[in-house]
Amino acid sequence: MTEQESARSRTPGVLPFGDCVSRITELVSPQDLGDDPYMGLEHIGKGTLRVISHGTSRQVTSAKRRFQEGDILFGRLRPYLRKVARAPFRGVCSTDIWVFRARPGVDQRFLYHYMASDDFLSHACSGTVGTRMPRAHREHLASLPVHLRPLRDRQTTAATLGSIERTTVEAEAAARTLFALHAAVPSALPGNRSNDPERRPSRLPRRPRVIP
Repeated sequence: MTEQESARSRTPGVLPFGDCVSRITELVSPQDLGDDPYMGLEHIGKGTLRVISHGTSRQVTSAKRRFQEGDILFGRLRPYLRKVARAPFRGVCSTDIWVFRARPGVDQRFLYHYMASDDFLSHACSGTVGTRMPRAHREHLASLPVHLRPLRDRQTTAATLGSIERTTVEAEAAARTLFALHAAVPSALPGNRSNDPERRPSRLPRRPRVIP
């Protein structure tokens, strides 16, 4: 969409997604990487909205995309996997990860949660290219209308969603600790039913999706 077309189609409080973000496209060649952390799709949790691990630049053999701390990382390969995260550090990532940064007047935290919403991901999935390895299409994504409330409201919403996310992370950590303690209790102790399949916890509770 050209600037003229964008201006004609614009309504108050609504902007195309492409006008809300800057897509960072800086590429770094392997010889210039140094010891920067490397992020591949496998390092972003499926639907968790978090970076779960990372590699090192010494592992890579081709040009990678530069990102800064706080940038939004979006896995364009199979977008239905909801691989969206805020970068916790500066580094480089796979070219199958898009790097986004909010433009002036758009709250970065709000944008991050919006990009993990069902509306955004449904739109991304509806315009993928490729059958065996579907990838989000840049121009299709850029056309998505984003309904922007006043900046202060968006900042308040983002802060609330961030608080919910932090609470969820803490709850997950507490659950893992409890499960580990449960597994460590000797089965021979009187009254211990840890070997009872009906009482043994099989997995962590499902993490609720945070949708703006």
